Amino acid sequence: MFPHYIPLKQIAKKVLGTGTSKGGESYDKISLYDFRHSGACHWRLGAYKTKIDALMYRGGWSNLATLNYYTKKIGMRDSIEKSDLLIDVDRTELEELKEENSVLLKRVYKLGQGIKKLTAKRVKSDEILDALTKDPDSIKLIAKALSKMGLVDKLMKI
Repeated sequence: MFPHYIPLKQIAKKVLGTGTSKGGESYDKISLYDFRHSGACHWRLGAYKTKIDALMYRGGWSNLATLNYYTKKIGMRDSIEKSDLLIDVDRTELEELKEENSVLLKRVYKLGQGIKKLTAKRVKSDEILDALTKDPDSIKLIAKALSKMGLVDKLMKI
């Protein structure tokens, strides 16, 4: 074992304990390689996500295959999807907005159905009114009924 790894491993054991990482390795097996690897992943998602050549220069990699090796090791892919850029808070908020949107779409649908029903009733009312106003006797009956209700004077003012 290289001497410069011993202090790093001892510090890792003191700071992180004897547990295991998400990758299944014991924390006391940490190495400088792990820091290089973490840095590559961090920078690839961060400032260098569109400047791969600059990231390769920073990390000292001469080809993209090596950079991909470092970053794929923990599940990163060649491409970064939009969902990869969302943090958990954004995902939670996005799910809440999707649910709210779904509820609103259902309400809009119900309102649309109600408008269709009202429109159908309005069309039927217009048909009845057209039929009644074509017959002079019907017009007299309507005027008499409106007069009894006190509406003729109001309609004449309009």
